[in-house]
Amino acid sequence: MGFKAMPWKIYYKPSLDEFVIRQRHTNHTSARVKAIQERVADLKPGAAAHEAAVRLGLARKQIRYINGQKQIVDVVPIKVFSKQLRDIMKRELGGGAGAVPALPPM
Repeated sequence: MGFKAMPWKIYYKPSLDEFVIRQRHTNHTSARVKAIQERVADLKPGAAAHEAAVRLGLARKQIRYINGQKQIVDVVPIKVFSKQLRDIMKRELGGGAGAVPALPPM
């Protein structure tokens, strides 16, 4: 993490006659980034990628104990999950990592 990315702000405090480091309490996010984050939250791509892998038969069964009860759950390998997640994000939000989906004008 670079110094500019750190969540601290340096300012001069006259009463102490020295520089003080204060943590930032705000998160500055542009309207475009907020709109994309809302679309991703509505899409729920993690659950969709898991379900797609299960439908394709790429998941395996595993025994887990949840609240003391034995249950059989579907587990998707991380490589399969990441590929499905990448495909869903490209299909639903368009483009690769550098592409920004078209948003309505504000």
